[in-house]
Amino acid sequence: MNKHSAPMYALLAVALLATGCSAPARNGPSAGQEICGSLVGSANVDAVAGSMGGKEVAYANTGIPLRKLVAELSETARAWQPGDNDFDPGATPCVFGPAGSRNSLTVRVGWLGWPLSTAARTGWHKAGGDVLSGWWLHEDDSRYAFPCKVAGSHPAQQEQIPLSVRLNAKNLDGFTPELRSRVAGALARTMAAQLHCTNKPAIPALLTIPPYDPVRSTPSHPSPNPTNSPRYSTRSTHSPGQAPTPR
Repeated sequence: MNKHSAPMYALLAVALLATGCSAPARNGPSAGQEICGSLVGSANVDAVAGSMGGKEVAYANTGIPLRKLVAELSETARAWQPGDNDFDPGATPCVFGPAGSRNSLTVRVGWLGWPLSTAARTGWHKAGGDVLSGWWLHEDDSRYAFPCKVAGSHPAQQEQIPLSVRLNAKNLDGFTPELRSRVAGALARTMAAQLHCTNKPAIPALLTIPPYDPVRSTPSHPSPNPTNSPRYSTRSTHSPGQAPTPR
């Protein structure tokens, strides 16, 4: 994965989202549904889908299976060196929501663009175990970060570019704080296990969320991944069944 390949993935996502994919499909889950299930667990996917008021659910087939996502994140971590500011910080492998609407749950995974110590100083809260959490510009957009040392990476990688998982529930009234906490915990645990974090971070099944304060949750100093960086959201940041719209 590199920054030059992102537009290709974005174009692919647009083409696939134009039709979407309803679930459950007649002959089994769609590719997008399977990817979401591999990240947060099929039971959690069903719970989120069930919170959408009984509406037909569409899944974005982004073409980023978990094994590929893990390989790309590992490659990025091993290539990182102190002072590196130009790295691809991640992807959006899972988007789903009511068919034909712009409402959706978007799952994002990548390397945080600043150290955990900076996040702690700027108001991120303890989410449980080794995880910090903070809101991200919008009240429906929560982010969680924890140290994850990838084998073969620079010794400073664990602290300087911790792993970040992010949940953006756009206009989903049924996505309760309890459900958010459960989905976030499952996502973080999946990524820690799949990346084989050598430091073995403690991640509880439920991750708490802080009071909504986006100003305090967003470091104001320059970082490798600024808050408005388009590179973090180049892959399928829009909703199933709709063309992408900048946010």
